[in-house]
Amino acid sequence: MSWPNHKEDFRARCAEAARRLSSNPTIAAKRDAAIQKYWVERRRTLKRAARLAARLAAPKPGRVKCPPWVPEDLRFEFFERAKLYGEEGASQHIRNLKREMERPYV
Repeated sequence: MSWPNHKEDFRARCAEAARRLSSNPTIAAKRDAAIQKYWVERRRTLKRAARLAARLAAPKPGRVKCPPWVPEDLRFEFFERAKLYGEEGASQHIRNLKREMERPYV
């Protein structure tokens, strides 16, 4: 006689419950709306964090200005490089990063 496998029974019961719930159109619609709302908020939070990081890393006003062609997610990197190597060095680094991001991954 073998011992009962409670872990597999539990997994099977959970899978069956999930199947029943996702087949219900009302519950599926609520789930999809909640997932969409989560990702909208997540994107908004990430953009806000990138802007905050760039603002915190920026040197004093009037010293170095970030060019408009620098993407928001690379502005922090631009200001960090500008502190060390100046605006030209930071621009060159960001251009290299953008070129590298556009290159297809092989």
